Amino acid sequence: MTDERPWAPSPSPWRCALVVVLLVSCGDDDAPPSAPRCDDGSAPSATFDPFAWLADPSSPARRLPGEARLASSREIEDPSGFGNGDWGNFLAREGNRAVIVDAPGPGVMTRLWLTIRDTATQDLGASDGVRIHVEVDGNAISFVDGEQGITLGELASGVVPGFTYPFVASRVQASGAWVVTVPVAFASRLRISVEDRPTLTVYWLADWLALPCGTTVRPFDGRLDATELDALDRAAATWASPTDRGGVAEVRARGTASPDGAVEVSLDEPSLLRRVRVEADRAALAALVGRLEIDGDVVVDDVPLARWLGATSPAAAYSAAYAWVDDDAAALDLPAPVRERATFAVRAAPGTPAVEVGIVLGYDEGAPDDDLGRLAIQCADVLAEPSSNVTLVDVSGPGQMVGLFVVARGPMWGWTFLEGDHEVFVDGEPTLLGTGTEDYFGGAFYFWEGPFAIPWNGAPGVDLMGFPHLGANLIDVAMYRHHVLDAVPFETSLRFELEAFTPSTRYESCAYLYR
Repeated sequence: MTDERPWAPSPSPWRCALVVVLLVSCGDDDAPPSAPRCDDGSAPSATFDPFAWLADPSSPARRLPGEARLASSREIEDPSGFGNGDWGNFLAREGNRAVIVDAPGPGVMTRLWLTIRDTATQDLGASDGVRIHVEVDGNAISFVDGEQGITLGELASGVVPGFTYPFVASRVQASGAWVVTVPVAFASRLRISVEDRPTLTVYWLADWLALPCGTTVRPFDGRLDATELDALDRAAATWASPTDRGGVAEVRARGTASPDGAVEVSLDEPSLLRRVRVEADRAALAALVGRLEIDGDVVVDDVPLARWLGATSPAAAYSAAYAWVDDDAAALDLPAPVRERATFAVRAAPGTPAVEVGIVLGYDEGAPDDDLGRLAIQCADVLAEPSSNVTLVDVSGPGQMVGLFVVARGPMWGWTFLEGDHEVFVDGEPTLLGTGTEDYFGGAFYFWEGPFAIPWNGAPGVDLMGFPHLGANLIDVAMYRHHVLDAVPFETSLRFELEAFTPSTRYESCAYLYR
């Protein structure tokens, strides 16, 4: 029988953490960036298909093989520092090109984020004509016949099959940034460079997955085959359309939620939970708290319902990979295996009036796959202190982080709180070091083009307190990042921090993890 999962052959990845560690250890930690991580001649041990993974509606609950990595324009500094020169720190200059990524294989680039402006005119439109060059395993990639590299404008235009929305978002669609989530696999080396013009300011983040030694991938050659294009179509249907996910069966309840009485619904059969939905208007939703328990494990409890559903004000209506919000309902769409029983209960917060509410669990019938992890939601409410980071996630492993929703409420220093970099410590090591808060969430320059929402990231609501956009002194902004192929696996611990660039900023957050 052929194993058709995107990571094969292997038993459950959740039960193979030690094997993954041993495979990774065969690489040369002291090798230069241009050298393959795995040069010991080991025979292929597995095949990884990133397109199949992206198209799998259960992939958030499956353990990604390998380790998350990030190449960025962040200036070289200790993680405890608060430097902010996070642009133009190129790896090398080669003629008229500046190298921004040089990653050893085997691996897959899972997300490329870029923002570029002309320093003389402050024009973001200058980025439309900037040409990027991609080399995979020593081969220069030609996206368009007869051209070397491709401009960002062309890349987002649909001229390259498969490189279409939502897998490529333009600076208009992503509020000042370019976001590419088409997987780019490489066996030995990935290099990306951009045109080096003196008047351009370039920021970048490139998330990539360092695969275990010996893993076989199909290196990207500039053309996606029919199977990969079909997988992208299925992925778009899954993550970009809320009507195409949420489970084929439902259990429902409706009633009055009060501080003393909950509305509750239970699912009492082996199944795969797909959707947790609450039907209430936005004002009522803000006054509710919720509890989700699966097979005796508390997923989340006594947390504002709007926060863990991604609907906290100022978030407006939006649809994303794991969440969707409208005027009279909100839902979280993450797969969660149920072996025996799931219970969802909603009540009004203390001191608030009773409200009428409907609640729904959407699910797929039948026993879930054995290799799916347990859903966990960790929430925080933190006030930033001077010269310190705020910790939004702090969890012991093993596990995998697949998403984060944050509302940041800024003080009288305008947008400056968004200058804080994201800093992720995986198994105790500073592993993913970013360039700014809005960069992690997929926008740029304080969300230059205003609120936006694409399946993988967004800022679906901004409250400027009546001020013009860049002149605002008081700002509340809702932001999310949904990791699918760019999830962050960990073995012993994960800590997600944001630099508290502006004291007295309040962060209300919920992170989505699997254990």
